[in-house]
Amino acid sequence: MKHINGLFYTISLIIMAVMSMISYKTFVLYIAISSLLMYLHVTISTLSNALVARDFDSKGDLFWKLLLMTVSAISFSIFFTTC
Repeated sequence: MKHINGLFYTISLIIMAVMSMISYKTFVLYIAISSLLMYLHVTISTLSNALVARDFDSKGDLFWKLLLMTVSAISFSIFFTTC
């Protein structure tokens, strides 16, 4: 009976480890895609403001573009290089 309990716990731990890796990769992919979409949003907003000749602050946009692209690049590299 102890052997069956030990086997059950071992299988349970393996399943939990696999599920945690899947959820970790899903979270990283979510962060990467969200950052990329927010980058596109900031870019389109800046271009829209420029096209209608509104006054816009490009300094803040540059900061957010760099931050979002960096986060997206790091997240995609983690997602595609881990098992």
